[in-house]
Amino acid sequence: MTTRILLILFLALLTATAHRAFALAGTLDRPSIAFPQSVEDGWRESVTRALETEGARFLDGNFINANTTLRYGGNTDSLSRFLDRLARCNGLKLRIRFDSKLDAVWTVQHNAWIDSTAFEVRISPDSIQLAELVLPEIVGSSASKQPAPFLKTP
Repeated sequence: MTTRILLILFLALLTATAHRAFALAGTLDRPSIAFPQSVEDGWRESVTRALETEGARFLDGNFINANTTLRYGGNTDSLSRFLDRLARCNGLKLRIRFDSKLDAVWTVQHNAWIDSTAFEVRISPDSIQLAELVLPEIVGSSASKQPAPFLKTP
């Protein structure tokens, strides 16, 4: 009877913790995001270079599977350059938000499972000179439903 109870408790514990075994998580010591295999190398390289913009001081990052958050330090000028370089990546969707609760000058959030082309940059308005921030050019989306040019087609 005792063995049966212990076996049931062990199986219940194993079942309760099994969902955690399938997630891959960690910290990053350099800017990096998950890219689907369908992304062309040229686009992958341009995004990676943008994440390493000169003057954008990478602090740290973390990921859970394909969901990544990168933390940066720097000044208003380096943030403006960073946003410009990121916005110049062909087909990239950039959302900019201001968040006074950040513990960094800005963060980049990316979830390749939801939309590998979408990036959200959150900016701490208290850490920069808002009047000097230069936002990237905004280009309207086309009505075309063609896939983004950087995605490989079968």
